[in-house]
Amino acid sequence: TTLLNIISGLLKPDSGSVSVVGNIGYVFQGDSLLSWRNVLENIVLSKEISNSINRDVILEANNLIDKFGLNKFSKSYPSEISGGMKQKVVLARTLLQNPDIILFDEPFSAIDFDSRLKMVSDVRKLITSTNKCAVFVTHNIEEAISISDKIMVLGGSPTGVLFKSDINISENERDPEKIRKLEKFDNLFSEIFSILSKQNNE
Repeated sequence: TTLLNIISGLLKPDSGSVSVVGNIGYVFQGDSLLSWRNVLENIVLSKEISNSINRDVILEANNLIDKFGLNKFSKSYPSEISGGMKQKVVLARTLLQNPDIILFDEPFSAIDFDSRLKMVSDVRKLITSTNKCAVFVTHNIEEAISISDKIMVLGGSPTGVLFKSDINISENERDPEKIRKLEKFDNLFSEIFSILSKQNNE
């Protein structure tokens, strides 16, 4: 979270600097939806605030609602939809801002296991299909391997990079069920788990 806040400019680093090329969107850990606004109204909120809402914005918001399978819930309020749906609304709201870079701070931590697997797959497809850059923070090793092209493990005091690797898994193997049956998935999982276990025991 601290690293994402530094990248986004919400927090100043004690030393060093971060250079960002492009606009940033931020998907926080909580859904941060307004309870008195329905799904569509929550998605277009930032456009209302910037006084840039128009017919095209509404059309794009509805396209995102369709893409996320939320058609039947566009007029529903946050209390009437599931945790997974709430995170889809947050992501749709972020994408409507058309950021070049999207920061994810453990966005699926409050979602049940089955929905989480599907969300990881859906988000990866969406990021790759829209040519966005994403920085994804999670404590879940399976989630990190499943969604990433590159993975870095941070730890120690002061915090540093303990491990980094490319994720050489093809798109047709990224299915949430298939990927967990791959030998390269198991090998990478075991390596990262060993590093984290060592950290926890020190």
